[in-house]
Amino acid sequence: MRHAAFFAGFRGRGIHGVVPQTGPGCSESAGPGADQKERQIMKPFLKSIGPMLIWMLIPASMGHAFDPALHFEEGNRLYREGRYEQALQAYKSILESGLESGFVYYNIGNCHYKLNRIGPAILYYERAARWMPNDPDLRANLALANLAVVDRIEPVRPFFLLRFSRWMMRLLTVEEWIGLTTVLYLIFMTFTILRIVTRKPRARRILSRFGAVSAILFLLAGLVLLARLRSDARFAEAVIMRPEVVVMSGPGEETTEIFTLHEGTKVSLDSRSGEWVEIILADGKVGWVRAEVLEEI
Repeated sequence: MRHAAFFAGFRGRGIHGVVPQTGPGCSESAGPGADQKERQIMKPFLKSIGPMLIWMLIPASMGHAFDPALHFEEGNRLYREGRYEQALQAYKSILESGLESGFVYYNIGNCHYKLNRIGPAILYYERAARWMPNDPDLRANLALANLAVVDRIEPVRPFFLLRFSRWMMRLLTVEEWIGLTTVLYLIFMTFTILRIVTRKPRARRILSRFGAVSAILFLLAGLVLLARLRSDARFAEAVIMRPEVVVMSGPGEETTEIFTLHEGTKVSLDSRSGEWVEIILADGKVGWVRAEVLEEI
């Protein structure tokens, strides 16, 4: 199991800014200055907002001195110089050491994008999104990378309550939901204990009301956390990593070809049968592909 490494205050940025208005649903031309705007978005730069701080949980069994900050800064320097392949190796060395960070995944995605590897870029952006789902730069870069994907899949619009529940589950990371649930539980217990030791009737009534509210919030947060954990365990997601993949009606070459997918398309994983895996698209289509053509997020 990897151990978390959190990088704060400094991170390399490759593509950054507002996503250009091109692609499905947009006009062929974005108007005067559109090309200039896109070039400005694609211009690489690093944003430093202060010294880099690192909090690490490192197992004692590692035994050797490994400085993730040094490798992270080296990756940023190489990226600034336009040496994206070398920067990629510097960032990956952090993951290979057993540490993990949304910022590292984010910068690896930037390197792959600069090297015109759309599938790996989307894969690492999606992995970064598991750590920092509300990061605006990550969202913009992921949307920009998705513009290069050949497949245009219109997702099925679910019922309102289902959309709201999914939004709630993805509002925070699993770790953040765990932290929020723990805090709400401690608040509830605090109000409960104070109510028990307080003798004044008016204070007890007030504490009872606050305790009831905190209990409801605790239960809601706990339910969302359980739903998120169940969803993550049941519905794994992956990204197509080959330029073109033929999707079959069943697990085997002798079955019928039903459609094709291209590099960068995100799918949900369902059943497995030997070297084959059943995939589900956002529009509800189902088919089978070899496991080797995709990589799990």
